[in-house]
Amino acid sequence: MHEVTQTYSPFLYRYYASTGIYLAVAVGGNATYPDGVWAKGGEFGNAPLFVGPITKFITPIDPNGGPTGANNGCFDLSYTDVAGSRIVIDYSYSGGITGSETVDTLVGNLTTFEGYQAREVSAKTKGTHTETKTGLSVAVDTENKFYLKRTGDAETTQYGGVLTANSTQAGFNLTTTSRMVWTPPWVDKQYGLAIGGSYTYTQTGTVTMTTGGIPGLPGGPPTTTPVSSTQTVKYVGRESVTVPAGTYNACKFESKTAGSTDLSTQWVVVGKGVPVKTTTTDAAGKLTQTISATAVSLNGQKL
Repeated sequence: MHEVTQTYSPFLYRYYASTGIYLAVAVGGNATYPDGVWAKGGEFGNAPLFVGPITKFITPIDPNGGPTGANNGCFDLSYTDVAGSRIVIDYSYSGGITGSETVDTLVGNLTTFEGYQAREVSAKTKGTHTETKTGLSVAVDTENKFYLKRTGDAETTQYGGVLTANSTQAGFNLTTTSRMVWTPPWVDKQYGLAIGGSYTYTQTGTVTMTTGGIPGLPGGPPTTTPVSSTQTVKYVGRESVTVPAGTYNACKFESKTAGSTDLSTQWVVVGKGVPVKTTTTDAAGKLTQTISATAVSLNGQKL
C-alpha cells in the first residue's frame, strides 16, 4: 500500500512514518523551491533538501506522445531551474574572424518578462575580435539577458531578451540596448530530436534599440523594428570532439537559416549541453569560421 500523496504548496509529498522522511516533488516554478525532488527528515535533516531534477530519477513520457518525445540526453534542462548555476567558457576564434572571448552564463531567479513568468539567464561576453581581411579589431563587451522557461522534458519556451553592448567611440563610452520580444513566444524542441531528426521553427517579434548619448547630451530616440527568422535544426548524432579544453563525448547539431547558404555545425557535451565547438561552412563547402573552447567550468568545476 502506497503512502497518501498530500499537497503543501509548492510540493506534492508523501510522509514515511517508519523513517520519519518526507519525500516531495516541487512543481509550478517556485522561486525558493525549484521544480524537482526534495527530501526532509532522517538523514536529510530538518530543512527541505534539493535532491535533484525529476529527470535524474525517471524519464517522463507524455501519454499523448508529445511534440518532441523524450529528452535525447544531450542537454540537462534542469540547469535552468536552479538559480546560481553558472557556466564559464573561454573561446578562441579562427577563420574570417580571429581572437578570443569569455562567456560567463549565470542562471537567475524567476521573474516576469512581457507578462510571462520566466527564468532570467545572463550571459556576459568579453573579448576581442579581429577581421582577418581588414585587420580591424573590435572589443566585445556585452551582456545578454534572455528569458525562458522549461515547459517540458524536452522543450523550453523562449520569450525574448535584452542585449546591452558597451563600446568606445571618439574617446566616449557608449551603451546600446536591444530589447527583443518574441510574438508569439517560440518553443525550442532540439532537446527531443532523435538522431537524424530535424525540425523547422520561425521566430517573429520586434527589437527595440536605444543608444545612450555622449555624457551631457541626449541620446537618440528608441527605434523599433519587426524581425522574423526561420531556421532548421538537425541532430546528426554523437561523436568525440577534441578542442583545446579537452576531448568530449558530444552531440552534433547542424542548423541553417532560411535565405542563407551557410551551414552552422555545433558540438555540445553529452548530458550537459555545453557548446565546445562551432563551425560555419559556406555554400561551396569551405570552412569559414571555427570557434573552439579553450577552458570550460560548470559551477566552479573544470569540465
